[in-house]
Amino acid sequence: MGYCKDFAPTWSLMSDIAVEGNNAFQAIKVELGDDKEWKDRFEVTSFPEFGVFVDGKYDRFNGKKDAGDLLHFVANRTADGILHLGNVEAVEYLHQHSNAVVVSLFDDDSVEDQTFKSCVLREENVLFVKLSASVRADYMTENKLEKPTILMLKSYDEHRYKDAFYDRSVEWLVLLIDAKNAKFPSALTAEYVEFCKGVKGATCYYIQHDEKNVYEFYVKDAKVEYPQLMVVHRTRGYHFKYYLEHTKKVGPEGWRSFVEGCLAKTIKPVLPSLPVPKMQSGPVTVAVGTTFEELVMKSEEDVVVQMYSNYCDHCTKMLKRFEKVATFFKDQKNIRFVRFDASENTIDVEQIYVKYFHSVLYVRKGKEVEVIEYPRSKKVWRTKALIAWVADQMKGKEEPVEPMEPMEEEL
Repeated sequence: MGYCKDFAPTWSLMSDIAVEGNNAFQAIKVELGDDKEWKDRFEVTSFPEFGVFVDGKYDRFNGKKDAGDLLHFVANRTADGILHLGNVEAVEYLHQHSNAVVVSLFDDDSVEDQTFKSCVLREENVLFVKLSASVRADYMTENKLEKPTILMLKSYDEHRYKDAFYDRSVEWLVLLIDAKNAKFPSALTAEYVEFCKGVKGATCYYIQHDEKNVYEFYVKDAKVEYPQLMVVHRTRGYHFKYYLEHTKKVGPEGWRSFVEGCLAKTIKPVLPSLPVPKMQSGPVTVAVGTTFEELVMKSEEDVVVQMYSNYCDHCTKMLKRFEKVATFFKDQKNIRFVRFDASENTIDVEQIYVKYFHSVLYVRKGKEVEVIEYPRSKKVWRTKALIAWVADQMKGKEEPVEPMEPMEEEL
């Protein structure tokens, strides 16, 4: 089975860690296959199944099937509640795959070791670990520890930071992205902390240059100078970005003016845009980031907009079909057809939210601009269906259009 095959490396890693530490439990793999009696006896409904037998009673594991979580589950059910490790690398693995790990480096049966054992908590958030005598010295040398101690290795702060940072309900972010290999803490970060205490209406973060996801999403293609202060406005599914030039030179007062201007929207975000086409031909007009508002939102005509991406196979197939729809309506007054590459251009228009590639929008003009999206429930993107939908939207005008015959030719 595919799931069992995918789980095999995790099982192997968990077994190796358990064996190397001479733990008081065994990792045994059982092939049930079509054995209905055993499936019914232990209520096995799916594979792979993981559980622990303690005094003949089966305790099923229902969490994420990660080696760290599995070992934690087992350790909590052993006599001392401690996972014993015989491999230094296993400590770092558990650090990255557990909420918190408490590591004892004291000699077995020492007073400190007895104290450590008496403090063991059998619960999900903290894993208690002891290193075997053969690897303690190596671990202490590697981590520059002069004498035995108890360490708390925690990842929950990082997880909490990431959860908050990627929480879409946080609308405004202020980010200080530091230079590569910058010292932390530093005079700059101390100034930033004090500055953030006075920021209202936004959440501040300090980002190290090696935070890959943030770097690639926010600054990879921008011409920035580190350290870089930037503001991100997350709204309607977009991330509008504002960059402050000469961050270090302008200092906290300049930072404050910049952030306040962004929040008040007196400073405009950086909106990527392709160059304006030198020539336009055919029934469909090409809009880019810098011309979208003029061609679509400020146009006196109704506008049908094709939102697409060159990276989307379905979108490229739809380009000719959209041209056929536009050709069908070419003699119709008060309507325009526009194509917009939403992966290469960014717009800040309140009524527009491109959730999918490919999307077709009907922008109806009146006392207020109304934007209607072609229903995604209409899975058939045929020319006839698009023509009928556009005609239906046009009937919303004061002068309804006459019923139209669909084009015979279909892609």
